[in-house]
Amino acid sequence: MQNEIDKTIVLTTYNQYDHRYEHLKKFLIYSNNINILIENIDKNFPHQFSKFLKTRRNLSHNSAMRVISQLNRVFEYAISEK
Repeated sequence: MQNEIDKTIVLTTYNQYDHRYEHLKKFLIYSNNINILIENIDKNFPHQFSKFLKTRRNLSHNSAMRVISQLNRVFEYAISEK
């Protein structure tokens, strides 16, 4: 993806998604679900991830919701590309 910078996405957008990825990775390690498949993500996942972001990463409610929203876009894209 990094080779697409300046062609299709802006560097700041890439950095935001990279930062979101780090949050997600830490959450998956914390919840012992490091190898979870997209198909196995249930409707409790966003709530659990949001709680993690607010309690363990000290994000405000609005910041946590922004992360969830951006992650949702990535999941939607991944599912549509199947």
